[in-house]
Amino acid sequence: MQRIPESRYYTAEPYTAWNGTILLSEYEPFRYVDRDDNIVHAATEGDSWFTLAQMYYWMISIRAAGLYWIGCDFQPVPVVDPTLAIQGGTTIILPSAAVVRSEILGLRPEVFV
Repeated sequence: MQRIPESRYYTAEPYTAWNGTILLSEYEPFRYVDRDDNIVHAATEGDSWFTLAQMYYWMISIRAAGLYWIGCDFQPVPVVDPTLAIQGGTTIILPSAAVVRSEILGLRPEVFV
């Protein structure tokens, strides 16, 4: 099974169910932590979890929008459905790119392309 470095399930372990189906174990989300280097973003109409990931994490991966799950998991009240519109004026708190690199993605060099 090929693992995609930017996936939230990258560290999940595959296992085989009783019927032969390959499943993934639970992953441990990186939850909100109050840090001095957190990014505070005031959402405007048209913002999405995908555009915010691209805006703030473009230097980490050429597929930065695929890191949307980091912002969703990091909210004080985690976002379950990233496809729902973000209301303008909502305060979004994101981990810094340094935290994403070192603590969430674990310095996996294949991500930094």
